[in-house]
Amino acid sequence: MSRSLHPSLARLYTCALESEFLYIDETYTSPDDPLHENSFYALTAVQFKASELDVIRADLRDIVDGDYFHSTEALRTNGGQRVFEEMLKYFSDNREPSFITCNINLAPDDDLEQARRRCLKNLVEKYIAEVPLLRGLIFEARHERKDNNRDRSFLKHLRKEGLLTNEVGAAWVSPQDERLLWAPDAMCMAYRRTRTHSDMTAHYFEEYLSDIARVYEF
Repeated sequence: MSRSLHPSLARLYTCALESEFLYIDETYTSPDDPLHENSFYALTAVQFKASELDVIRADLRDIVDGDYFHSTEALRTNGGQRVFEEMLKYFSDNREPSFITCNINLAPDDDLEQARRRCLKNLVEKYIAEVPLLRGLIFEARHERKDNNRDRSFLKHLRKEGLLTNEVGAAWVSPQDERLLWAPDAMCMAYRRTRTHSDMTAHYFEEYLSDIARVYEF
């Protein structure tokens, strides 16, 4: 990347080139949002190997032609939509299966934090066991530090349950700190559009990602 690594990432990336990392983001429609009758929560994790991180960062920067990307903003303009679609095509052409876990229909009294925990535990139980060289979970930092601390507490709980080893570290950073977080952001948005829209963007997930994504619905 063009600037020095965030300290949390520098610690995680001190590892063998065969090591694997999962980059994680979320999307949801709130149960109390009157615009969405069928509320849901989804968590996406995209797997990258340590040896390919620099190449993917460079490729993503070339696609965006800059150092900033956010899928919500990109889809507001025709130019941004083309960039978004090009990014999905890049993942479609170059990736092994990624992982998406979904809590489909949230009831009006369901708690989003509990939904996130259910999805994260599902991710750990169903997927992480298949990645023996996993060395880090990189989350897009949430708006409030207390929310990141909730994640830390829950990961500690998963370690105590034996579902997550101490070899797997974690970091909560901004996409400005780690461009690779653009990947789960874009994939989350593509999935979200299948549930919230009826225009051409609603078909992006099926067109570009369905062959490389595992969708667990519960």
